[in-house]
Formats: sequence, structure tokens, C-alpha cells
Amino acid sequence: MINSGFITGRFKENSTLIIGKFDGLHIGHVALMDYAKNIAKINNSAVGILTFDPNPIEFFQKNSNSFYLTSLQDKVAYTINICKIDFVYVVKFNHDFANLSCDQFICEILKKKLNVKCVVVGENYRFGANQQGDATTLKKIGEKYDIEVESFVLKKHESQKIISSGLIREFLEKGNIIQANALLGRKFQITGVVIRGSQIAGNQLKHKTANLFTEIEYVKIKYGVYAVFAYLNGVKYPAIANFGIKPTFNHKTPHLEVHILKQDLIDFYGARLSIEFIDYIREEKKFDSIDELKNQIYKDCELAFLKINNLAL
Repeated sequence: MINSGFITGRFKENSTLIIGKFDGLHIGHVALMDYAKNIAKINNSAVGILTFDPNPIEFFQKNSNSFYLTSLQDKVAYTINICKIDFVYVVKFNHDFANLSCDQFICEILKKKLNVKCVVVGENYRFGANQQGDATTLKKIGEKYDIEVESFVLKKHESQKIISSGLIREFLEKGNIIQANALLGRKFQITGVVIRGSQIAGNQLKHKTANLFTEIEYVKIKYGVYAVFAYLNGVKYPAIANFGIKPTFNHKTPHLEVHILKQDLIDFYGARLSIEFIDYIREEKKFDSIDELKNQIYKDCELAFLKINNLAL
């Protein structure tokens, strides 16, 4: 159905509405929201966002190398609680929605469903079947339905590339956590549920770890070892994480494994664990022996602890 989806927050008609994918809610998204908030203040209106589930990229390119920076649950919560947006309308992105003409989208969704007063989009915004429409099209058709349209000049990185979720993914895929975090405006985070792993770290390496079943699909950050913070039951712990396939043990499926530094925790299987990434330490490597791997892990832990302490200074 065209109108399938849900609205969270305090919805009001005659609002100022921002449209976008908003994956990651990075500093470019925040600047766009701040721009829309100023317009809403002038119009004395509420401000909301219209976003999509799934991400249109995933819908059209199911086998792409893309991945989500934030889960839908986290995106909605962050938008309302941190960015102070009044409501979020999550549209179910399906074939019916993808095939809407530009006029149908504006009439059926923006006018009849939401009855918005003003729409704010990025300068590179595309919409409608086969992405036929742009910001100029939106403004032209919007006049027919008494909808104002504002186009926002997007922020750029020092490389002159537009700050985007795609650019952040590129940094994460290269292990450039510091650059990714700078564009996110906060630390990249993965949340998951602790599950039982192979028990190798605890039994053979004497190195207790938590294996995470992640809620973000297609996690494809660079394989390797990271300095991180782990949040368990509201408490923040310095930690070290490994994402990859454990080549020393010939694993095939990548997963995320976390070790809490300087802390002997009780079992926490089934608990929700959030991991904040601080910096990349090294690439995954196949070691010739368990002892060699154990020695490297101790070195990794010391380096991770040093990086985390330096961050706190």
C-alpha cells in the first residue's frame, strides 16, 4: 500500500517537513535539520522528517556492498530525543511507493496524508518513479498544492565531497574511524545482543569476550582490531573489539567480538551491548600459534587502553 508506514512523535498538520534517508544522522543531516527548524520557527509550525524503511539503496540494490550506519529504531529515537524533531514518518519503501509519479507523491503523501505547509530537501534530492523529479520539480508541483519548498545547500568535507552516509561508509571500510566519527558528530556505534560464541577466546586464550548478534544489517566495516567503549546496563567500559573471520581459527563468517579491559565481568549472555568505536588498531592477521596470538592480544589491549586514556585527557 502507498500509505503503509508509521508516525512516531507529536504529529501536527501544516508542519515543516524534511525528506531524506537520514542513515547515520551525521553532521550534514543535523545542519539540514537546523535549517528546517529555523523555517519552522518563522512559520510557527512543528517540524518533522519523512524517511524510509528499507533504505531505497537496499531496496533497489539488494546485493550491494552498502550497509546501515544506524538501525531504524536508533534513527527514530535519536531524531526525536537528541535532534528534537517533533515527529518522524517512516514510509514503507515498496514497489507501490517507488512507482509513484512526482505529482502522486506530492498529492497523496505530502498533501493528503500529512498536509504539510513547507518541505525542506537537500540540493541533490531526487524523487518519483525512476527518480524523475528534483528540488526544482518539487517546488514547481508544490505550488499547485500550496506547499512551500526550500532547498538546502549541502555541507562539504575538506575533500570537497558532499558529507554523506556513503562517504562515512567509505571511511569505515578503510578503518578510518576518526574521520568517520568526525563526520557523524559522535562515535560510530553498533548495538547487539550478546550470544554464545566458539568459546575459543575464553578457553584457549584465557581472554573473556562477548560475541554480538548485531541489529544493523550488512555490517561491513574493515576487518581488524579496534579500541572501543562498551556500554552494558548503562555503565561505560573501556574495551577492545575484533571484527572479522578469525583467520587463525579458519572461521568463514565475520562477527563482532568484544573484550572488556581491566574488568572481569560475570556472564552477560542475552544482554544488550552497545559498542562505540574510538580508533582502528590493526588489520586481522593469521598467527602461526596460539601463543603468538595471545602475545599480540596483550599488546592490542595495552594500545587500546592507551588510546582510550588519551581520548579522556
